[in-house]
Amino acid sequence: MKRKTEFLLLTCHTDDEITDFLQRNAEENWWLVGNKGNRFEFEARQYQGRRICSYSFFSHDLETSTEEQLRRELPLLRRKGWDMICISGPENVTDSTRHAFLYDEHPNAESPKPIPKSDNANEARSVRCSRRKSVSNLLICILFLAFALMEYRNDLLKIVSSNFYLASSLIVSILLLASIAVSFVAAVHSFCSMALRKKRPYMSRFLDIGARLTLLVIAVLCFVLISLSLWSGVQGHGTRIDINGSKAIVYSDEIPIGLKELGIDTTGAYRSSIWHDSSSLIASYSHGSDEILDEAADCISFVSYHRFSSRFGFLRRIAVNQLFHFQGQEDSNSAMNLGFDSMWLSSDEKSILISSGIDVMVINSGESLSKNAIDLISRSLLNR
Repeated sequence: MKRKTEFLLLTCHTDDEITDFLQRNAEENWWLVGNKGNRFEFEARQYQGRRICSYSFFSHDLETSTEEQLRRELPLLRRKGWDMICISGPENVTDSTRHAFLYDEHPNAESPKPIPKSDNANEARSVRCSRRKSVSNLLICILFLAFALMEYRNDLLKIVSSNFYLASSLIVSILLLASIAVSFVAAVHSFCSMALRKKRPYMSRFLDIGARLTLLVIAVLCFVLISLSLWSGVQGHGTRIDINGSKAIVYSDEIPIGLKELGIDTTGAYRSSIWHDSSSLIASYSHGSDEILDEAADCISFVSYHRFSSRFGFLRRIAVNQLFHFQGQEDSNSAMNLGFDSMWLSSDEKSILISSGIDVMVINSGESLSKNAIDLISRSLLNR
């Protein structure tokens, strides 16, 4: 026998909305056979014209369990022609509310029996719950979207140059936008008048879809963050050391060119070299840095460089805006002599922006670099 499971937020829907949900499934030859909280179990069964409905019950006796109180009321419902399929489990910490799912024992299409109704207080509680849930889903998704946009802005080059990062970002963005749209519709519907809600009970299903999309977004984000923490793209692992009472992490990655190759004394006590390299279908990005702490002079000598390559001009323009934050002037003569399309120098000549074909390179240094040093670094990056 075929079975399926459907998800519905039991406490956030009125009896009319749950009844519409169950009746639609029954008419599609899926008959309710069990309930476990927000999960409804259906079995493929030919529809025989029997109506099905939901009946919510709120406890009125603190000394007697809610389920026992509800079972005492079932004989009254049977005398009205409604028999029970199953009862929901506890729906809150105090177990003050239960749902009974009933079906029409002797259906009569000409004079259908009235569907049993609970008091209006239960309906009002469900409406308040649906409003809180839809608004909270919407706010959570908007918050995640703002976080994602900040991440995209700060690490866009790493995102577009990694197939995993790019694919996961696209998936997260699509899920977030879909969740925001669905949660917005659910929020609007939850604040509609009861007359309109009863007229279109199927619209309440947007609340369940939005809730599942929100959970899916959280699960995907957790998976992406864990994956990125395990695979950061950095070649080596840092070593924690103590420098004058302060803890620091020193890396020893293999880099294309470092301070020593640039003619800078590397006899300092500590040296940290970092290299990152990634590529995707649309771009590639590499970043290296070499840093030495000279304890005697109490200063840090460093050089760092970035190379971003892409066939798309707008991505190269974004790379320039993200990597080169300085006021500078163009050095067309040096660019021509070195064979570049263009070269820009910062006012202190410690940062250089180079454009060559589909490549954008930015070099930063603690000291002004000579033309030979610039040429040596750029050639090392282009030839890697």
